[in-house]
Amino acid sequence: MPELKPRHASAALARIPRHNHKHQSNMPDETFALLQDGQEPWVGVITCADSRVPLESIIGDASNLGKAFKCACAGNAAKGAIGSLEYAVHHLGVKLLAVQGHTECGAVGAALSDYSGLSETLRGDIHHIKNMIDDMPKDERLNSLDSVTAGVLTNIRAQVKALSTHFATEIGRHGIAVVGLIYDLHNKFGKGYGKEYLYCVHDEIHSDTLTNHPVLSELSKEERKSFILPL
Repeated sequence: MPELKPRHASAALARIPRHNHKHQSNMPDETFALLQDGQEPWVGVITCADSRVPLESIIGDASNLGKAFKCACAGNAAKGAIGSLEYAVHHLGVKLLAVQGHTECGAVGAALSDYSGLSETLRGDIHHIKNMIDDMPKDERLNSLDSVTAGVLTNIRAQVKALSTHFATEIGRHGIAVVGLIYDLHNKFGKGYGKEYLYCVHDEIHSDTLTNHPVLSELSKEERKSFILPL
């Protein structure tokens, strides 16, 4: 049975030392020993702040400390994460940047509806996402999807494009890749709850081209077929 949501801040705070105890108990000292002198993440991720979207879907499990350099905000918007990802690329040697969106994203849903009643700060964030979606060329394959799922994918592509533009020099000279992922929380695409799909690499979205993209070269044919979003 799911843990009930605490009704007061004191009850919520009480969970922290209890959960931290579990964390310490589940993590061998050797894991921490390996990370004392620094970090060597292999991926930089912008993900949505939605509590239902786990980073473990990318890195495998919660015990993988030091594997992902992560930024989280509503609608996985790139604008607030640029400086952090510059650090990941220039100082930590990260070669792969990923934008991770998810099905039924509330920020995207708000951007596609009337958000005038939101607070000024939140309204600004949602308006930015709306503009990013509106400015993207249309992917006709998304016409068969519901409007929010199509909006989520368009937003992912827009954020990837923004990052690809910003890191254009690093992409060209240093082999950096920027990819767009969607976490299927609702089994929208019929291959299981919680599956991660690849939607785009830079601004390439078409399955045939993605299948042969160099950044997928270490995946088998079957792995590529399963990983690329079925559109």
